Amino acid sequence: KNNVSYEFKEVKRFKGHWSGFEFGVNGFVDKNQSMNLKGDLAWMDLKQARSWNFNINFMQYSIGLGSDKVGLVTGMGLEFNNYHFSNPISLKVQDGITVIDSSYIQAGYKVDKTRLSTTNLTLPLLLEFQIPTSNKHRIYLSAGVIGGVRIGSHTKVVYDDGDRNKNKNRGDFNIATFRYGLTARVGYRAIRLFANYYPVQLFEKGKGPEVYPFSVGLVLIPFCN
Repeated sequence: KNNVSYEFKEVKRFKGHWSGFEFGVNGFVDKNQSMNLKGDLAWMDLKQARSWNFNINFMQYSIGLGSDKVGLVTGMGLEFNNYHFSNPISLKVQDGITVIDSSYIQAGYKVDKTRLSTTNLTLPLLLEFQIPTSNKHRIYLSAGVIGGVRIGSHTKVVYDDGDRNKNKNRGDFNIATFRYGLTARVGYRAIRLFANYYPVQLFEKGKGPEVYPFSVGLVLIPFCN
């Protein structure tokens, strides 16, 4: 009998980078892509260091494009945004338009914190390239779009009128229900960075200030390598 031996070689599958826990900072730009908000937008100025972005990307699906180094990545996630205002104001809807709520200033209250918070369900579509290095690890680069659906929003004001009080108001504040963003991502081993920019106005067109959100940050805990 002839002895026939078979050698099985493991076929590597493409595995993208989306799922994980992300932390970053939020900001606004105006229609000229400037972070220096002036004129009617000046009251939307943010405390950048306290305007946080948290993302829990809990689902991922990778599609190799004929290689384990190039592919499409999709999935699902939850995006939590806090926008802390520099000025002692909040938001309200008046005659169908989102405007500044300056009642705290007018009442002479000391405002300690004031913010707008939003929650979105996200759905990405990314094109990712991976570059092998000499130590068998890979650098990854990806870019694409992120669709979003707003599932919650509220304002919160912490103020002092002799006692410490909190006002939390839930509502849509004319924030756009659907939006899309552009994203770019890069990483190598434990160092993973992301940047998101939304060319869709935060508020519905003509129903609030014309500002465009962005966020930049780190992937703190990747759910897969």
